[in-house]
Amino acid sequence: MKKYLVIIFFLGGFSSAFGQELLEVVTKSVQKSIPFELGSEVKIQGEKADVYLSTWDKNRIAVYLDLVASHPDKAQAEADLKKMSYQLEKKGTTILIKNVIPENEKLASRLQAKYTIILPESCPVNLDNIFGTAQIRGLNKALVVNASYCDLQLTNLNGSIDIETVFGDIKGRTISGKVNIKSAWTDMDFAKVSGTWKMNLSQGVLKIEASNSFADFDIISDQSEIYFVNPAVGLFNYEILAGLTELDLPNELNFKRTELASDLKQINLQTPSAQGSFKVKTTFGKVVIGPLSY
Repeated sequence: MKKYLVIIFFLGGFSSAFGQELLEVVTKSVQKSIPFELGSEVKIQGEKADVYLSTWDKNRIAVYLDLVASHPDKAQAEADLKKMSYQLEKKGTTILIKNVIPENEKLASRLQAKYTIILPESCPVNLDNIFGTAQIRGLNKALVVNASYCDLQLTNLNGSIDIETVFGDIKGRTISGKVNIKSAWTDMDFAKVSGTWKMNLSQGVLKIEASNSFADFDIISDQSEIYFVNPAVGLFNYEILAGLTELDLPNELNFKRTELASDLKQINLQTPSAQGSFKVKTTFGKVVIGPLSY
């Protein structure tokens, strides 16, 4: 996929720049504790950042931020680190945490930011990140993510979840609520999920394992593969509109198939005891519905 070619080129630049030389690593660390007030929101703006976000039962927000520069020459690493800045401040109801790498500076070092943020589970979070990673767990209020070239790991989330991502994979476990995801060149793997899901994906792979709880999925996809796996696939209503798409459906379910055109199929199944729905509109892709062995 195009995604992997881009990432390999990006990483290769570091290899050719530093070769096998031993790197000197210089770090600037910042720590801050901020009282949490009802109605507050944490906004994170990361660049080349690894973000770890978790929750606790304390009524405050703990922030640990490391700014890191790596280079064979320690003096060069120290000089480049000074050009990397950060903000950690409260503006009204927004707690802003960000790092800034200057665009117009010639930087010889490898720069990176590492965020560890611990906050109340009811605190809304808004995350922007490019060229990095994010691990997010335990939130139950609201999460907004806008990510590019950023892998996401999401665990034990509930509430309103809104994600837009390009060139970054997502792995999610135990997620429930109102979920909206828009992705491109992204592979996604979700398990033990429930709630209402709206997804729009392009040129990626989506695997969903729904839990036994109520779940509705409304998916629009282009040039993508979709795998819906569940030990109880018969407990869902299905509505699939597939254009130039390969379909692999379980024989034991009595799907109604309608040929709307030579390259367009409509698949329906209404189950009286349904606990959820699976609606897909797809072109130039693949849809597989089956047991967990897929």
